[in-house]
Amino acid sequence: MTLEEALEQKKLFVLDYHDLLLPFVKKVRELPGTTLYGSRALFFLDPDEAIGHRANSTAHGWEAAVEGCIYAGLA
Repeated sequence: MTLEEALEQKKLFVLDYHDLLLPFVKKVRELPGTTLYGSRALFFLDPDEAIGHRANSTAHGWEAAVEGCIYAGLA
């Protein structure tokens, strides 16, 4: 399935708290030895109607979630 088909069929979902959390991220990062990220995640509705986690956004860009592991490299 292409990205366009997934969007058209309403099978692709984005959870985006990045902008909402950003002011708190900056405050937490001011504390020594701490860090925090604003959350963005990509989910896909599988054929069996289960929502599967596909990727996370981090400070380094998008990372794919494959078989329970996180792999860097999605642009």
